Amino acid sequence: MKMQKNVKRCGTRDVLNMLKVGVIGAGKRYHEMYKSVFNAFKDRIQIIGFVTKSGKISEEVGNYKSFTSIRELCNVDKPDFLVSIVPHHQNISIIKDACELKCNILVETPVSDLDLSQFILDKVEASGITAGVVEQWPFLPLECFKKKLIDSGLLGNIYLAENDYRAFKYHGIAILRNYLDKNSNFTNIAGRVAKNYPLNGRGDEWNIRIGELDNGKTLLYKYTGLYKKVDVRNFKSLRVYGSKGTIISGCLLDNEVEKFSIIWDDNKTYHLDIKKEYDWEDLSIDEINTTLPDGSIFKWENKFKNHCLNEHQIAIAQHIDSMIDGKVLWTLEDGFKDLQIL
Repeated sequence: MKMQKNVKRCGTRDVLNMLKVGVIGAGKRYHEMYKSVFNAFKDRIQIIGFVTKSGKISEEVGNYKSFTSIRELCNVDKPDFLVSIVPHHQNISIIKDACELKCNILVETPVSDLDLSQFILDKVEASGITAGVVEQWPFLPLECFKKKLIDSGLLGNIYLAENDYRAFKYHGIAILRNYLDKNSNFTNIAGRVAKNYPLNGRGDEWNIRIGELDNGKTLLYKYTGLYKKVDVRNFKSLRVYGSKGTIISGCLLDNEVEKFSIIWDDNKTYHLDIKKEYDWEDLSIDEINTTLPDGSIFKWENKFKNHCLNEHQIAIAQHIDSMIDGKVLWTLEDGFKDLQIL
């Protein structure tokens, strides 16, 4: 992959030196999430065109060229990478086109057909392109802080991660796998429970999964469809258990204090706050931090804090930033792993 030859990590660049990006889809998702993200990279990327079913884009999208196919776009100007913002059922044909045209690509959602997973992965490998999924949930600011805390070793060896009805479907699996090392593979899916346990007369589909990984760690996923809609299901959390500490966090997005517990060097247990610090001028997160028992500050900093991005947009921006550097944060194979246990 040769995208890095144009990358400059500081300063500005003229249009000729920018990485060229083609965008597939210009609907609601683009307007709500991606438009502001792309604007945050305006000194590093140039959008060379949009691919839509009609070959047209609205005035609100901007003054860009529009095309009916990736091939038509590439015949005019070859992008350094594509970003696909369309429903999952369109991904297979889009990835196949990207492989044939040798275009690196990010897709908004994972390919949902597991029966075709190996076919897609083989096609991508044979083409030599880089392909990834914009899986946002493991890269939300609070999740980035927790992952940095886990990787620091302060919690010791992490051996169990649990989704206690907090995050749904493959997003929840992605978060848990990221805690436990996403490069590990499932060796055993020990339990699959899917039952309808009614709540006050309403049908409620419960899903419980237990996955064992080849690094010796365990994933426990529990979810019910009514968890967002009823107050009686209010005790929701994501839990990480290590040999020296525990994280139990209830919220992913809200401005609330979260907590974790840790056994410190003095062999005492401390219950510590995790705090989000906001810049209220641009309504964006500056950093997430905690004060450790020795008085030092452990923090994660938002590198996009001056761009007025919400928390999901901050997650998307990390994927775009990585792709500019010639890498992906979440591969197509990662997307398939997230679906495998469900």
